[in-house]
Amino acid sequence: MRFCRCLRGELYRVFHTPTFLLVLLLLSALALVDGILAYREYRQNLENALTTIPMGENGAFQELPFLQTTTLYNSWIGGHPNSVAGLIFIYACPVYVSLAYSWTYLSEEQNGYARILVAKVGKRPYYFCKHFAVFFAGALSALLPMLVSLLLVACLIPAYRPSVEMALYYQVGSASLLRDLYFSHPLAATLCNVGEITLFAGLWATVPLAVSYFVKNRFIALFAPYLVLLFLVASAGRALVYRSFLETSIFNYLQLTGTSLTQSPWMLLGQMGALLILPLAATWGKGSFADVL
Repeated sequence: MRFCRCLRGELYRVFHTPTFLLVLLLLSALALVDGILAYREYRQNLENALTTIPMGENGAFQELPFLQTTTLYNSWIGGHPNSVAGLIFIYACPVYVSLAYSWTYLSEEQNGYARILVAKVGKRPYYFCKHFAVFFAGALSALLPMLVSLLLVACLIPAYRPSVEMALYYQVGSASLLRDLYFSHPLAATLCNVGEITLFAGLWATVPLAVSYFVKNRFIALFAPYLVLLFLVASAGRALVYRSFLETSIFNYLQLTGTSLTQSPWMLLGQMGALLILPLAATWGKGSFADVL
C-alpha cells in the first residue's frame, strides 16, 4: 500500500517537473522540424518525377517513377538517413533523458525531502519508486516525440513499402538486425526500432540516478556517464576495427541506418542487460542497507 502511494506520488511529480515538460517540448519541436524537412524532400522527389518522366494517354507513368524512395519508414526521425535532427535525437538521447527527471533524487536529498519520504513510506519503497519513475520519465521523453514524428510524417508522406531494389535510398545495412523485417513488414520493423530507443532511453535515465548515490555533484552525476559511454564506444570501435566486423556502438543499434558492420543480438542484449542490472543493483543496495553508499 505504501509502495503504491509512493509510486503515484512520484509519477505525479514526473508530469509536474519543468525539465521533463521542457525536454518533451524541445524534442517534439525537433520532430516537427525533421518531419517538415522530410516532406520537402518528398515534394522535390514528386515534382522531379512529374516533370521528367513522361506520362501516357491514360495518365500512367511510362517509366518507373521511383516514388517509393521516399516513404514514411525512412522519413520519421528515427529512420531518416543523413538527418541532422535524427542524429541529434539518437546521440543526445543520454543527455535529454537525464535532464528529464534523473536529477530529482539529488535535489530531494539536498533539501531534506528524501528523508521525509523515507520516514513516511520506508527506505526500499522510496528508492525503488524513484528508480521506476526515472525509468518511466526517460522512456516517455523519447517515446512521445517519436510518436509525434510518426503521426506527422504519416499525414504528409505515403507509407510506400520499401523495395529491396532501392535499398540504397533507405541506407539500411545488410547486416542490420531489422533489415529483413524492414523490407517484409516495415511497420513492424519501425515499431521494433521505436521500442529499442524507448527501452534504451528509460534504462539510461537510471544510470545518472545510480551514480548520484555515490556522487553528490549534480553536473558530474548527469553528464559524466555520457562522456564515459562516448569514450567506451570510440575505444571499442578503434580496438576492433581491424580485428572484427562486429558492431559494438549502442547508437548504431538504435539507428536503422548508417552502419555496415555486423550487428549481433547478443551484443545488444548484453548492453541493455548491463543498463538494467547495474543501476537496479545500486538502487537495491541503497534501499536495503543503511550506510553502504
